[in-house]
Amino acid sequence: MAITATFEADFAQFRAAVDQATVRLKSFQTDSTKVEAALNRVGNAFSGQQIIQQATLATKAIADIGGASTPRSQKPSPNTPRSDSRRLPP
Repeated sequence: MAITATFEADFAQFRAAVDQATVRLKSFQTDSTKVEAALNRVGNAFSGQQIIQQATLATKAIADIGGASTPRSQKPSPNTPRSDSRRLPP
């Protein structure tokens, strides 16, 4: 004697819930990517990484043109006290 059965189920609500969860997950992933980018910008701003890069480039550019020089008008006079309170020789 063989037993047969028929199983009927409505998965429409389940499929709708899965689709809704998928949409929410994609939205969450998009939002988390935006947050990650914003946090990276904040971290880089506070790390000084960009300032260090710019200073390094400026230093290299100055070295490439022969180094820094001080114009005669900006050099201290012989009578200007030094930071250690000694005077320059005349």
